[in-house]
Amino acid sequence: MEQQEQQAAQQKKIKKEYFAVVDGLRGASMCFTVLVHMNLTIFKLPAFLAHFGLHGFYVLSAFLISTILYKEKVKFGEFKPYAKNFYIKRFLRIIPLYYAYIIGIAFIGLILKFITHGDPFGIIYELKNFGINLFTFTYNYKDLFAFLKGLDHQKCNLFPHLWSISIEEQFYLVIPAVLFFLTKEQVKKMAIAIIIIYPFFRVAGFLYLRDVLHMTSTHGKHEYEIMYNFFYRSSLFQVDAFMYGLLIPLVNYNNRKVLRWIVIGSTALIFVGQIYNMFDYAHEQGVSAWSVVGEHVVVMKNGMYAYVNTLYNILASSLIYYLLKFPDSSLNKILKFPFFMEWGKIVYGIYVYHMIFVTITAIIFYTVLKVYLPLPIAELLYIALCFTSVYYFSKFSFYKFEMYFLNIKNKRD
Repeated sequence: MEQQEQQAAQQKKIKKEYFAVVDGLRGASMCFTVLVHMNLTIFKLPAFLAHFGLHGFYVLSAFLISTILYKEKVKFGEFKPYAKNFYIKRFLRIIPLYYAYIIGIAFIGLILKFITHGDPFGIIYELKNFGINLFTFTYNYKDLFAFLKGLDHQKCNLFPHLWSISIEEQFYLVIPAVLFFLTKEQVKKMAIAIIIIYPFFRVAGFLYLRDVLHMTSTHGKHEYEIMYNFFYRSSLFQVDAFMYGLLIPLVNYNNRKVLRWIVIGSTALIFVGQIYNMFDYAHEQGVSAWSVVGEHVVVMKNGMYAYVNTLYNILASSLIYYLLKFPDSSLNKILKFPFFMEWGKIVYGIYVYHMIFVTITAIIFYTVLKVYLPLPIAELLYIALCFTSVYYFSKFSFYKFEMYFLNIKNKRD
């Protein structure tokens, strides 16, 4: 009896440690994403860090969901109750906060329209033209619709970050059936096949879109943004990111040195490509390399879209696997800092809310601070104000709003 209690306590400790590093990784990734979206001048970060953070979320999401679904497959035994339970839990976790944000921003838009008789943030325009995409989780194709209809795809900056949630929700539509009806060995073979095929598929897609849009590597920023909208935000081109996540619980590899070099090597390749693109684009524009380091164009220049997603996926999956497999690593200790874990715990709220706080703090504080203070000090204060406000608002939302639905969700476990 005593031995069983000790084993139970040990398992509880392992689970606690496991969630610590997962939350820490999510928190650190979210910090990078917020900083990139702040468009700083002095303390700017390369745009690819936000892109890599998203791929990390895709891989991690697939890993966590598959781990849960394998347990529930055994628990329920039949597809109908298994699928029903999964979709109810996903609804409770995703929908309330997501829709609350959209409705809240819509309310702000209506108030501003009443006060100013205009649409200063483009909220009404966005909801009028792309509201159906927001509410149906097809917002990642919003830019395609904008291109086909000749609409402005960048008039409002309070919603665009939600496209990545659409990709995840589209993944959730199919993955329960895949994991239920296929054996683990079949899932493993399927995931490996897709991972091998997709780099070539992306190259073909890149070449096709380049020809269709009549673009070359010397064209301007607008053309690259069109490529970004068609290529990067399409779930069709991101399937393999989730396949890497599905593989994590199905493989057992213990060579620490090799895993470490995979992480280092993929990181180095990303950096080399980005540095080259940064200097190339700066030369085209006749500006300094540092001034363009945060530009999304840098991520996609010189055909890098044909291969950078694969590097992101390799880096994200190998890093996550390394952290889970070797909890004694120095990086694990860094990611278990309370700051990162706290952000990771409420990361969904921070992601959904952060653009409104980036916008508000920029308009109210940053524009004033940089007039009266040295720019480095103004930016540090701007970062502190933005991070503090989004953190405490998201924390309040988590415990006072989301927790109600999470408690219902947890009862289903």
